[in-house]
Amino acid sequence: MRERFRKSRFSGMLTYEVLEYLLTIALPRRDVKPLARELLRRYGTITNVLSQPPEELAKVPGLGDTSSLTLTAFMECMRFCLEEELPGRDLLQSPDDIVKFARMKIGTLHHECYMVIFLTSRNHLISWRIISEGEVDLVFSSPRNIVEIALNNFAGKIVLVHNHPSGVCVPSGQDVEATKELQAIFARLNVALADHLVVSAWEYFSFSMHGLLPDIWSKEKEQ
Repeated sequence: MRERFRKSRFSGMLTYEVLEYLLTIALPRRDVKPLARELLRRYGTITNVLSQPPEELAKVPGLGDTSSLTLTAFMECMRFCLEEELPGRDLLQSPDDIVKFARMKIGTLHHECYMVIFLTSRNHLISWRIISEGEVDLVFSSPRNIVEIALNNFAGKIVLVHNHPSGVCVPSGQDVEATKELQAIFARLNVALADHLVVSAWEYFSFSMHGLLPDIWSKEKEQ
């Protein structure tokens, strides 16, 4: 496996073989092909495997605390590398960068999570914050925390993001109404609500693209 990876990386490898190679790093000197197949049987995809909490992976026969943490580290490294590329880039030039970042950060989580991305008026990243986990409704009912962070960081624009662990990225009526209320609050503070994204591991829904907020993406392309 190591020689195959040396010659052509993952090109030509089957899904279980890619996971098998990662497992050889976590569990050297062992036949890990059966374990790779079992993990894919349980979780479906490599993304789902690497997104599992380490304590969940540690329950799988053949994995322990150290090897589970190693697998989790692969996903965390991908997130870190993606975030490393963002400063100085126009994140609203197209949805690709910010959607990829949002999905990588919270799209694979198995509980509901709410994140806010703070941007300058020129669409450069200032910071991002996880505002709420498990009780997303609290964010909508009490937006003061978002407002304080936005003002303290001199944000000109923000992008709201929350995930749907079910994988179905369709906003609820409550999501739509609450987003309109937040848009009005930020408008009074001269902070633009650029978009609200609903994300999962594989899909996303953009309020802006679907006419629920001003179409920021088309405007940015025209500039």
